[in-house]
Amino acid sequence: FTVGNLGIASAAQGDLQTSRICLQYHLNSAQRQKHLLGDTKFASHTLKAVSNNAYHRLGQVSASDGRLDEAASHFAKAMDVAKSKGDQQNEEKSGAMLGIARGLSNFDKHLEHLMQSSKELVPA
Repeated sequence: FTVGNLGIASAAQGDLQTSRICLQYHLNSAQRQKHLLGDTKFASHTLKAVSNNAYHRLGQVSASDGRLDEAASHFAKAMDVAKSKGDQQNEEKSGAMLGIARGLSNFDKHLEHLMQSSKELVPA
């Protein structure tokens, strides 16, 4: 869990690359632990808890770094994990962030379309 905390602290200090690396390592470690322990309740619960938090944090880091498609992917995974464990609050939180990331990733295209439309409406 220390590596996950380092990822959170790095993000708070603006070091997004270190944060991304630490959070991904934390997630991979939890997945390896689940593989080693097998299909026990403890391993499954731990993996879901770590995955939900890590994916959501990775989404936040990616969004802060302008990687909106990557952020949307992480938020979608966090939402799926939260749903699988019956965590409605985190499912809704990740779902909201997913919508924001998708909206922002398409905003430039939408703005460009509006600008083109307004040029067509104004007589030359």
